[in-house]
Amino acid sequence: MLVRLDIKAIADVFFDWKLIQSLGCGSVLNIPVVVAGRVIGAINLLHEEGYYTDARVAYVAGIMPFAVVAFMLDAQELRV
Repeated sequence: MLVRLDIKAIADVFFDWKLIQSLGCGSVLNIPVVVAGRVIGAINLLHEEGYYTDARVAYVAGIMPFAVVAFMLDAQELRV
């Protein structure tokens, strides 16, 4: 499940929300990376307020298989 947050919600979950806001970021998209029903990581995309429209969220959902591969490769490298 993708989660969109505005700056008010960001302030509730990010301790450094003032820094985030000072960088011009007023929205965030939190994307859990899930394999076999298990969360193996997360991607947090930050941008200006209102940036993450339904169309942009749908696009990001479409590229999630690439994120899964990247996280799994990273995990594999850590085990070697």
